[in-house]
Amino acid sequence: MKKHQKIKKLSPANKKTLHSTKRGFSLVESLVAVFIFSFVAVMLTGSFSGFLKRYATAKKAQRSAESAHYVMNLMVKTIRNSTLPSLPISFTNQSQIRMFDNSSGSCVYYRYQGIGINGRLQTATVAGADIASCPVISPTPYSDLTVVGEFVNFRFSGVPSEAGTSVGKVVLRADVAGSGDASQIQTAVSLRQ
Repeated sequence: MKKHQKIKKLSPANKKTLHSTKRGFSLVESLVAVFIFSFVAVMLTGSFSGFLKRYATAKKAQRSAESAHYVMNLMVKTIRNSTLPSLPISFTNQSQIRMFDNSSGSCVYYRYQGIGINGRLQTATVAGADIASCPVISPTPYSDLTVVGEFVNFRFSGVPSEAGTSVGKVVLRADVAGSGDASQIQTAVSLRQ
């Protein structure tokens, strides 16, 4: 047999005691907790946002440096097997260079087109028999090697191998766009003549 338990009814005095022993957060305590949580969230969001901006800037600088290395290595391979015009004997800080690539039997042109960060490195190729048959300016359209914003500047310099002889070494210098000041990448190529 089941025993039925009787539920006791609480007297009004017992009800007051039951409610007064239950404690919760007051409105002021809740507002303080929400304010502290909001303040911490804003601080974390600000520092995380700053981190993301620095990361994006560093990634762009890295991508530009990698692109500069790739393009310069590509140019070095071409220049190494090329013949440059005998005049001028040397040149400094030129924005373009022309040569006859002995391995492909064609005239190759490189130039930095544009000003500052709005410039890009371009190349053109024209059929030719030797450096004398290469026009001073490419008659064919140039194609882009880099996109706008990767370089701040790109310059070519030629140095004779001996005094009074033709160019024996070409120096490539790129100012790579990045965060703040541009970093410089430079390489020298000795010609196989």
